[in-house]
Amino acid sequence: CPHREKCGWTGDAHAMIRPMIYNYDVRKFFWKYMFDMRSSGREEKRELYLGKDSQDRSFVMKPAGIPTMIVPGRRTSGVASPDWGTAMVQIPWYLYLYYGDRIILEEFYDDMQTWVEYIHGIKEDGIIPHGLGDWCPPGGNVNKDCPIPLSSTAFHILDVSIMEKVSGLLGKKEQQKEYAEMLEELTRDFNRHFLDPENATYGTHTGNVMALDLGIVPEDLRSDVAASLVRSIHEDFQGFINTGIFGIARIFNMLCENGQEEEAYRLLSKKGNRSFAFMWDHYDATTRWEVLPVTDDYPDAYRSHSHPMQAGFNAWFYSGIAGINPTPDKPGFEKIVFKPYLTAYLESASASHESGFGTIVSSWRRDHDKFTWDLSIPGNTTGVIQVPLYGRNAEILVNDETATASSQKDGFGLLGEFTPGDYTVELTYH
Repeated sequence: CPHREKCGWTGDAHAMIRPMIYNYDVRKFFWKYMFDMRSSGREEKRELYLGKDSQDRSFVMKPAGIPTMIVPGRRTSGVASPDWGTAMVQIPWYLYLYYGDRIILEEFYDDMQTWVEYIHGIKEDGIIPHGLGDWCPPGGNVNKDCPIPLSSTAFHILDVSIMEKVSGLLGKKEQQKEYAEMLEELTRDFNRHFLDPENATYGTHTGNVMALDLGIVPEDLRSDVAASLVRSIHEDFQGFINTGIFGIARIFNMLCENGQEEEAYRLLSKKGNRSFAFMWDHYDATTRWEVLPVTDDYPDAYRSHSHPMQAGFNAWFYSGIAGINPTPDKPGFEKIVFKPYLTAYLESASASHESGFGTIVSSWRRDHDKFTWDLSIPGNTTGVIQVPLYGRNAEILVNDETATASSQKDGFGLLGEFTPGDYTVELTYH
């Protein structure tokens, strides 16, 4: 927050990097941040260590190469916890994915590897027991119900999966094989500890969405886990979410990708207690708060009222609702996947993104049984267009010429790969 802490918390950095990329050109900013992470962790140093919860504190000798909780700043707030320091691995990967920046992977590969090996060394029975957990759910951390070992282990799985991909990209085949084996073992242990297969749940909203997002859920259980998430939203939390900053960044995407678009729309448009609208309807808020208020008697005055960490889902407005997505095989939006959600619930949506190749535009509107979608694909790129069908038949026109969708999957039909230019896609459902 700009008024009180003024600190570069690593947890906030990885929670917000994707929204920041969609909204701003932050490539140089995050390069600088990575060098700050490196310098903050360069020396072996006596630092505060957070153990199995925020009250489990001790002082230890921080190993050289391991970052601190805050970079940069006059205070460090201790050794980076597994769920905060994961920024060391995530940030270079997202700079590669969204900017096509291979050089940052080469520059920070050793730092990323040092972090992953350090976290892997604190495993206990296949899980990572330490951390802070999914920070600031509605009502504050007294209401936090996602177990710390679940979120910390999930982030370690994410880090290892990134390292497996990066090792392959950089031609480090032996290390790629090691990370692939490590990933398989960690995923198996995660499901052994946290998955309730009978009820298709990992026990919490954040647990369910992180497991879905990171590919941990067995394929045949994905739709069931999403359905159990929806049941918990209604049965346990009065129709609202109970996620902190890491769950909130993923929940709408995971609901939509797993057959629960209607629930994502309902959550976003919900009014009254336990809703996003409650902040501006009841409190006249104009910025995102540190903690989402859930009732009109919540003692919020001591909390920050300008705290971007809760807005990680903002990236999904671009990638999900507008449907503008990069691809790992041709990063930096050299290949763009267009795949919009909520088209059956919203009347229209429009977004653009300034990529390194030029402006990408996705603007759609719905009028009863007609869906019209205007797209701009910049030069030297290709666009893969997926249209929302959801089992319905539709007459499809692309720039007034008849087209056919193939390979229908998850409610979408594949129109194909398109060269640079402006396109109008029209669907008439019947």
